[in-house]
Formats: sequence, structure tokens, C-alpha cells
Amino acid sequence: MAWMTGAHSELEEVECDPNDVSSHGAPTKWVAVDKPSALPRKFADVAPTSQMFSEGNGGESRKSFHGYPDGFAQLIESPDSWTITPMQIDTRNRDCGSTYKDVGNCTQMLPAYEPRSARYGRNWQGKDKPALPSNYSGILECPCNSRYGGDPIFYPSPIKSKIVTHNYVVLPSGACSSTQAIWDAQECFSVVAGTLGIGATKFENATVSDKTLPQGCSVMTHSDGSATTTFNSAESSTPYSALILSLIHI
Repeated sequence: MAWMTGAHSELEEVECDPNDVSSHGAPTKWVAVDKPSALPRKFADVAPTSQMFSEGNGGESRKSFHGYPDGFAQLIESPDSWTITPMQIDTRNRDCGSTYKDVGNCTQMLPAYEPRSARYGRNWQGKDKPALPSNYSGILECPCNSRYGGDPIFYPSPIKSKIVTHNYVVLPSGACSSTQAIWDAQECFSVVAGTLGIGATKFENATVSDKTLPQGCSVMTHSDGSATTTFNSAESSTPYSALILSLIHI
């Protein structure tokens, strides 16, 4: 969570409502307030004087998206300060106690219960496995539960992980947009040979930098039944034709 303030705002410490869970039990919290200069101001009808950024979904290893759709943004008039509240994750083993009187208990890390999808594929260690000491808690990964993991590299089947996939189509003519073009040679070659169903007897791959050829990934079939897949790294405005097909992902 973070506050961004501008020329017409500042942070102020205020008392918390006892029922305000956003303060996590603290008696005070910091909020952005307007300065006297906020009225009048030039962009009052367009942008506020401050913004809070708190997407808060965590789970980066689970491919959680952090960002905004095209055309959307959080606007601030004359931004000048960025104040961050670090995320703190409580990994305390509750069997060791959870009050100030218990700080002397369990002075060395003692893992508590945690989802089996945690620890990036390493052996799960919990209270029932004291023979596996660890200074790491899988709760640091912000796992939601034991059923859903993250990147399949670390969370293999049968854990249900979010997997980002792309569909590919062939563009027979014209030019593809930069957001849909394939910009990686290996992706280009593997998709052409194994995904599109092009019935070639064999594929020849070529990596070039040629402004006379279409930019990105393209494939050309030949009369002998073979096909040439070309990845062109050069910036080019050469359009695709009926003979040279462009590949895009959607």
C-alpha cells in the first residue's frame, strides 16, 4: 500500500475508528489531506490532489496481474512524494504464543501449519514434521489455500495453477499490430511447426534483420511442400502478402 501526494496535499496522522479494520488494530493511521492551496487549482475537475495505491492481491508467483487496462490510469495533480507502507506478514507459530508475554518463546524459527502448495515445490514443513527445521515460512508466498498454486515450474500437477496461454492465428495480408506480433524467435519457430497445422513436409528456420521483409514472425510455403519460417528483428513496414503469412498471438 502506498500514498502518492502532490503539491496540494500532505499526509496527516489521524486517530482510527476502532471498527476500522484497515488499520490492523493500530490507534492511528496516515491519510492524505488537502492543503489550503488545493482550492482553487487548475486541474480540479480532472485529477485529485493525492491517490492511494493498494491493489493488494499479492500472489505474484501465481501470476496475479498488477496493472491497469489500456486507457486507464490513476491521475494526480503535480505529484511530488511517494510514501510506502511495507507489507508485513505474520508467520508466528501460534503454539509459541502470540502476545507480548510470549516473545521469549520459540526464539528460533518453528514452522507452523501452512498450505501444501507453499514453498515453491520444496518439501512441506510443518508442526507435524519437526525433523525438517527451516528458517523460512511458506506463508511469505501469500498462498490462498492448498488447492491453488502458482507457476507450474514450482507447483506441478495436481495443484491447480493459473496458466497464461496464447492463441495464434495466421494473418494472410496487411500488417499486424505491435501488441499482437511475436517478438521472440524461439516462440515463432515452435508455434509455426507445432501449433498452426501447416501441412509442410519440413520447416526451415531463419533469423534475419532485413527491412525488405515483414517484421516479426512469418512463414512462406514452397512448391516442394516445405516451408520457411522467418523471424525478422529489423524494423520494417513491408506488408505481408498471400505468399508470406504473418503470425500473431491473441
